[in-house]
Amino acid sequence: MTTVDAPAPASSGLPRLLVVAGAALALTLVLALFNLTQGETDSQVGAVLDNLTRGAPIEGDIESLLIRDVRLPRVLMALMAGAALGLAGVLLQDSLRNPLADPSLLGVAQGASFVVAVSALYPEVIPPLPVPILTFIGGTLAGGSVLIISRNAKNPVRVVLAGAMLSVVFATLSTAVLQMAPRTRSLDAFAYFRFVIGNFTDVRWEDLRMVLPWFVLAMPVALLSARVVNLLQLGDDAASGLGLNPGRARLALMVLAMVLVTPYVAVIGPIGFVALFAPHVARSLLASADARQVMVVAALLGSFVLLIADSAGRLLLFPTEVPAGVFTWIIVGPVALILVGRLGRRGAS
Repeated sequence: MTTVDAPAPASSGLPRLLVVAGAALALTLVLALFNLTQGETDSQVGAVLDNLTRGAPIEGDIESLLIRDVRLPRVLMALMAGAALGLAGVLLQDSLRNPLADPSLLGVAQGASFVVAVSALYPEVIPPLPVPILTFIGGTLAGGSVLIISRNAKNPVRVVLAGAMLSVVFATLSTAVLQMAPRTRSLDAFAYFRFVIGNFTDVRWEDLRMVLPWFVLAMPVALLSARVVNLLQLGDDAASGLGLNPGRARLALMVLAMVLVTPYVAVIGPIGFVALFAPHVARSLLASADARQVMVVAALLGSFVLLIADSAGRLLLFPTEVPAGVFTWIIVGPVALILVGRLGRRGAS
C-alpha cells in the first residue's frame, strides 16, 4: 500500500510552519470577516466588529440580527467543520498509510446520511438518541465495513473502489427510504435532499451548541495524538519496536476521526473531498509529513476551503443560493481526481 513519507524533525521546519500557518490563519480570518459583511444587505466592517464585540444585540436592528444570528453561526460552523475535516483527513491517511483515505471516499458520510434519512422520515424506527450519536454510529459502521472488505488491498485505489461501492449501497438505501416515506412527510424528504448536497443555509446557534461539545472534546485529542500518528507512518514493525500497539492505535485514531466528522454531517450534510485535499496541500506547503505540523495547517486549510465554498454558494449567483457542497466538488474535486489517477498508476507499476 502506498505510504506517506516519514516525518521530518519538527525543529527543522518550525520557521516554515510559522509562516505557512500564519498565512493560512490570516487568510481564513479575512475571509470569515468578508462573509460576515456580505449578504442580502451588505454591512460595513465597522458594523461587524461592533456587533462581535458588543455584549448584547441591538434591539430591533435588522443588521445586527443578520450579523449575529444568521451570518455568524454559519461562519463559525464552516470554521469548525473545515478544521474537523482537515484533522480527520490527516488521522485517516497517516494511520492507515493510505493517501486516499477520506471520510467521503470511505463511505462514512454516506452511512451517516442514511441514518439521518431514516431518523428524519421514520423516527419511530430509530432510538431517541441525539443526531450526532446516530450519525457517528452510521458513519463508523460504514467506514469500518470498507476497511474490512479491503483489508488485504495493497493499492489504495482499491480501498476507494470499495468505499465507492458501499457509498452506492447507502445512497440506494437512502433513496428507497425517501421513496417509501409517507406523503405527510414530504417536507422532511425535501429537506433531506438539500441536506445530502451539503450546505450551511439553515445553520443556527442551536446547531452550534449541538456540535460544540464534540469539537471541544475531539480537537485537542486529535492534536495530542500527532506523535502516535507519526509512529504509525513508520510502519507497524517500527511502531511496535517503539512500544506502540499498531492495531489498537489505528482503531483509536479511526474512531477519533469519526468523532470529528460525523457531528457535522448531522448538521450540514456530507461535504466531499475537503478531508482528502487539506492534508496533501499542507504536506506540500510544509515540505514535511510531520503530523504535529501537518495537523495544524490542514485544519486551517479545511476551514479556508469551506469558507470559500460557502461564499461562492451565497454570492456568485445571488439571490439564488447554491449549496456549498457543490463548490467543494468544483474546487477540490479535480485535484482529488488527479491524485487518484497518479496513485493508481503508481500502484499498478
